[in-house]
Amino acid sequence: MTSPNRWGERTQPTSAVIDIGSNSVRLVMYSGPTRAPVTVFNEKVLCGLGRRDPDTGNLLPETTSEALSVLRRFWAIIETAAPRDLIIFATAGVRDAANGEEFLAAVRQIGFKPFLLSGDEEARLAALGILAGSPDILESPGGALAGDIGGGSLELCHVGRAHKDGIGPRVSLPLGGLRLATQYAEDRKAARKEIAAQLAAVPWLQDCPATALYAVGGAWRAIGRIAIDQQRYPIDILEGFSLSRETTISLCKFLGQQSVTSVEAIDGVQRRRAPTLPFAAMVMEAVFKTTSLERLIFSASGLREGVLFDRLSARDREADPMLTLARHVGESRPASPPRAPETVFEFLSPLFPSWGPQQRREGMATMWLSNVVSHLHPEARAAQAARLVMGLPFHGLDHLGRVRIAAALYHRHGGPAGRLGKVVPLSLLTEEDQTEAYHMGSALRFVCEFDPSGGKGLEGSALKVNKGQLALTLGRAGRALWGRAPAKRFARLASACGLEATGEDWL
Repeated sequence: MTSPNRWGERTQPTSAVIDIGSNSVRLVMYSGPTRAPVTVFNEKVLCGLGRRDPDTGNLLPETTSEALSVLRRFWAIIETAAPRDLIIFATAGVRDAANGEEFLAAVRQIGFKPFLLSGDEEARLAALGILAGSPDILESPGGALAGDIGGGSLELCHVGRAHKDGIGPRVSLPLGGLRLATQYAEDRKAARKEIAAQLAAVPWLQDCPATALYAVGGAWRAIGRIAIDQQRYPIDILEGFSLSRETTISLCKFLGQQSVTSVEAIDGVQRRRAPTLPFAAMVMEAVFKTTSLERLIFSASGLREGVLFDRLSARDREADPMLTLARHVGESRPASPPRAPETVFEFLSPLFPSWGPQQRREGMATMWLSNVVSHLHPEARAAQAARLVMGLPFHGLDHLGRVRIAAALYHRHGGPAGRLGKVVPLSLLTEEDQTEAYHMGSALRFVCEFDPSGGKGLEGSALKVNKGQLALTLGRAGRALWGRAPAKRFARLASACGLEATGEDWL
């Protein structure tokens, strides 16, 4: 269970997290940078620990037996993979059970050292995970509402820059999908009444200034998957997928009225998820109706990622997860990125004077990934670079940004413009987006041919755009690197930008 590093050696996973939830038991192993961990193994088994004996409140023998069997398998996997860190925790399903401690004792006999999360701590860590994956929330004046629904409970937390560490008021409510399905399977009217009463009892929720709900949890993710299929959305990645308030309420209202049989018939919905999905939809609908939220945004970073993020130093927390992953991927490939991507970016910045902070982030990520497919066959590089970006597990990058980076790298490797639409969804890009991606790709193509080592030849060199001309001034190192090939590439860059190439006599 090891993963290859840049030189082909095998490295052990950096961490493993086991989540004993009300609905499922899951093992996730991560590798790569701690600020942007990459999932290298992910196994989930729906055990239904949240279903308890109605008379005693105990976990059911059949569900505990299945969960312990799964955990014994996980123990064998852990022994083989030997992750550097192992974290195992239990949530509401065990927390609320009369014999929860007895179950945890059996888990310890396997060899694990589990800890039991309180409702408040579960809400805090879930919100921390969402914030870790979407640090741009701190730039929003009203912050966001972090929501995590499990089988046994719903955690809500206001996150934003007004709070210490970004984590504000929070609550854990007994509104998990499995719990509601067990209690109100035949009476959805009563379920809606209970959901509304629970949310109304949260004093800070109605006045929460958040404009977006960042949602995690298997049942809510299933709702997102249904929306992607219904809309025929061109990107099959839930992270960063967004819905308006009206669409969210309409979809949740529809799902909340469906029978279990009808839900089972929906493509992509797991059979064992079907009984709980209508109740999870009712909870989401009620959250929106209780608040003034304007958008729903799905997050792939939640409780497990929050547990990992909570262990990082303050310095590591401040790192940009999107740029951290871009750098990691770029440096792990046989052809390294430029030695000084920041130098390259500043050299090219006169071509993009109107770029704001987000576009600059995307530009830096493109720099780190500029040579990521240079070891492949030349005719395959452009399409493979774009496809790689479309599939990377980025956090802190929306779908539009992902497509812009993919398009820029496609052009960096000389892909035919007419075929770009076969590898990226051009429908998400404006004409201006497409033009800037072409300019960035052309600029990188010039720089990477002019100075393959990445940065030394740019010292003392400068670009300047003025009156329809693109002027190049070279420093001493740049003059030594100059030749017919970079001169031709520079002329093509100027032409791509609608400019005339000018410079000193050697041009």
